[in-house]
Amino acid sequence: YIYSDLDGHWVKEIAQKMARAGLGFEGGVFNPQLSVSEKEALLFLDEISYEYKENEDDISEEPLSRIRFAQLMAERMGYADIMNFDIYINPFKDVTENYGSVAILKALGIIDGDEETFRPNDNLTRAELITMLYRALLSK
Repeated sequence: YIYSDLDGHWVKEIAQKMARAGLGFEGGVFNPQLSVSEKEALLFLDEISYEYKENEDDISEEPLSRIRFAQLMAERMGYADIMNFDIYINPFKDVTENYGSVAILKALGIIDGDEETFRPNDNLTRAELITMLYRALLSK
């Protein structure tokens, strides 16, 4: 994967590293701000976890929210049984519920940023997806 649209973009180095590992977007254009669907995100999560889920035909192709991706990622990383416990300190002021997955991913260094905003309801972008996947691989 060689991308023609990442010069000067903050995700360029990570996108190139992931592409060299065989994880990326086809077509020569990365489109870093393009929203990711749940189906696309699960395909990437399956690639890094070597997990295959059957019946993926009924998975949404609508844009995926950042909070939903955090939940999916935490589940796939093996935290499904504990991410809903009421034991976590909420790492972001704008995450008002179901913040266990976000707290876990922040503690692992997969999510970064200040304590103010996670923007849980914003659509997950390609740049954010590939960055969190990269950090997840580094945390293994």
